[in-house]
Amino acid sequence: MIRPGAHLNNSPTIAGCSKCPQAAPQTFSPSCRQSPRQRDDLTDTNQREHSSRADSLPLANAAEARRRSEARYQTLFDSVDEGICILEVLFDEQQHPVDCCVLEMNPTFEQLTGLSDTEGRTARELAPDMDTFWFDVFGKVALSGEPEHFEHPAPDRGCWFGVRVMRVGEPRSRQVAVFFRDITERKQINDALRERERYFRSMADTAPAMLWVTGTNNQCTFLSRGWYDYTGQTEQEGLGFGWVHAVHPDDRQRARELYLKAAEQREPFKFDYRLRGTDGKYRWAIDSGRPRFDADGNWLGYIGSVIDVHERKESEQALRRADTRKDRFIALLSHELRNPLAPIQLSLDLLDHVPAGSPRASRALEVIERQIGQLTGLVDELLDVTRVTSDKIRLHREVLALDELLKDTVEDHRQLFLERDVALDLELCDEPAPVWGDRHRLCQVVGNLLQNAAKFTDPGGHVVVELSVCAETGRAEICVRDSGVGMDETTLANLFEPFIQADTSLDRSSGGLGLGLALVKGLTELHGGQVGVESEGRGQGARFSIWLPLTDRN
Repeated sequence: MIRPGAHLNNSPTIAGCSKCPQAAPQTFSPSCRQSPRQRDDLTDTNQREHSSRADSLPLANAAEARRRSEARYQTLFDSVDEGICILEVLFDEQQHPVDCCVLEMNPTFEQLTGLSDTEGRTARELAPDMDTFWFDVFGKVALSGEPEHFEHPAPDRGCWFGVRVMRVGEPRSRQVAVFFRDITERKQINDALRERERYFRSMADTAPAMLWVTGTNNQCTFLSRGWYDYTGQTEQEGLGFGWVHAVHPDDRQRARELYLKAAEQREPFKFDYRLRGTDGKYRWAIDSGRPRFDADGNWLGYIGSVIDVHERKESEQALRRADTRKDRFIALLSHELRNPLAPIQLSLDLLDHVPAGSPRASRALEVIERQIGQLTGLVDELLDVTRVTSDKIRLHREVLALDELLKDTVEDHRQLFLERDVALDLELCDEPAPVWGDRHRLCQVVGNLLQNAAKFTDPGGHVVVELSVCAETGRAEICVRDSGVGMDETTLANLFEPFIQADTSLDRSSGGLGLGLALVKGLTELHGGQVGVESEGRGQGARFSIWLPLTDRN
């Protein structure tokens, strides 16, 4: 068996070697007389000796080079900081690896493993409890020639080794070289990093916001569990630039461009977009990110969060709508107040120039009285809305028969419909419909619905007031159905809010502050009821319904 570093003695046999016969030395005197033949023989002998010495020089140089090479190898072998061991793998008759013989082991290997005086000894002799795992690996490499690279713990020494095994020499020699490197420190650092990552993921997955991280290529490398739960995306779908597919199509391009623009400048960013939930509906979210840099200032990517702000966004939009309605209301109020003030001013000027008690003076007083009544109605309507919205209105409740209340209210408004050439019908049910309510306020509710129907129904149109009772729900329904201008879905959605009308132009002939339907809703709800409206669109009329709870009071 030849171990690495050992070498055969292939040097040629030379004179003086104890293993070779030596010729007796010959001595020649200069004064010795020699014949020509003797001189020729001597010359031939000298030439042969010279040739023999010349032939031995290359062999000597090769041996010296080999010696120096082996010395360098041995120095490297002994001083390298990686443990190296040369083994011969031993097999049984079934060609199963059962042991190995140590051919050579460097000091680092001895230091790492705690072994010593190993050369020529077997592994089972050095470590009787050695795991057969090692023999299997060594045998596999010795037979296949395929190297193995793995990490393995050494619990008895409290460390980890990085192990490489490769075959050396001819396959029939069944020798392997084993390289050991102590990777304990690296392992501890990696374990610490994994623990930090596990901690970060745990924190990110329990955070109320959806957290994310991107790399230097601007692609997303991490999304917290909140993102996947919210959007229904899988990790494969969300990472990279897949997250943009959960953004509303109308917001997708803008969101991507804003992000890439910020990344190009390495700047923080914040923008909003609509994000699809697992129910397929889109909700508003704010996406914000900050750039990451290492200790040397190198760009690492972004870390950021996505927060659902749908309710806040809707509140902001509602505030903007309310602000718009307020501005429209102020303009509307100015218009409605100016209308009666102008005829009042003209009538007062007329009274200064006509005799008191004259027909012209009487007509001027009638105009002033009528316009003051209109102003009073506007102010009362404003006050009622304020009281309802601030919950300061007081109801004077009693048991009311809705059929009688509807008869009276319809008759009170019939003249208005006659003047507008709009037909008005009342359809009552046979069942009694007693409710516990304030007569004045419920008449106001029905009256506002009738005025609204008259205002938005063209001459020749038709309005029907219906009363029905549902014993199963214990509620009475008052329905005011008209053939008027109708409404689109946008108007229907906000119709019962203050200052909303189907016609928002300031020069409409119908006038009003748009508070009537808001009062209908507020007063109905104070009675424990509900309101509703239906319309199939512009020009298709409308159907307003009021549901009030029946009472069994006497």
